[in-house]
Amino acid sequence: MAILIVDDESSTREALREILGRLGHKTILEAKNGEEGLKTLLAEKSKIRLIIADWEMPYLDGISLSQKIFQHAQLDQIPFLLITSDLPKSKLQEIQSANPRLDFYLLKPFRASALAQALRQASYQRALKQNEYILLGTDTSLEAKINREIIPILAAEPRKHFRRLASVAELEPVRNIGMVLIDPKIAPEQVTQLGKFKRTALGSGIPFIVIGREPPLIFPFRTLAQYFVELESLHSWLAERCLNLENAWEAEQVFSQVKSAFQLKHLEE
Repeated sequence: MAILIVDDESSTREALREILGRLGHKTILEAKNGEEGLKTLLAEKSKIRLIIADWEMPYLDGISLSQKIFQHAQLDQIPFLLITSDLPKSKLQEIQSANPRLDFYLLKPFRASALAQALRQASYQRALKQNEYILLGTDTSLEAKINREIIPILAAEPRKHFRRLASVAELEPVRNIGMVLIDPKIAPEQVTQLGKFKRTALGSGIPFIVIGREPPLIFPFRTLAQYFVELESLHSWLAERCLNLENAWEAEQVFSQVKSAFQLKHLEE
């Protein structure tokens, strides 16, 4: 899967390409301005999994490019990271709020670690703006729990919908997935297929949450899922964090720490 860099300065494109390569991204596409970037996006939309665009460019700047993308439903799944300089963070937050297709921003100059965090955050924010929440599995008790307690939370967000799917193959036609809740008792072949789906343009930016913390069950998901949440706490977890876009980054940080601590505890045992 490719990352598209849209920037009129060749030195910035070269620096981004070098950093992305060090971060493990192998396929990088480039465009010299927003107009060229939009043409590339429309031609290569099945390959591109993330856009990094500069704000100030001739012909079509970064914000205008994001607005153009907003008009194309087939591009709605692709995270958009805006890079710029010489602006206070408060102003950037205001601009992000006014332009829903901007998923995150990064101030120049930046380090590789800051870019890596911004890429993750852009993907996470884009996923949260999608409106399909999926339960993957066949456990009817999980579905009953979600119907009873989770659907009322999603009802507070008019754009959100919930559906249960029995197989990973059913995920692929869905283009606006915001989250996949996984029953850890799914068949081993489904875990393998989930890994393949995770490496697609669609799957790479979707948060995967395993419902349960029992080590023998969550072990196959250790490199796939961002979070492991107890069924009993799923209600409050969704209500307090996943549907609160303002706190999405903080939630990701907190639950990353919780997951790491949990895994460490069982390694020690």
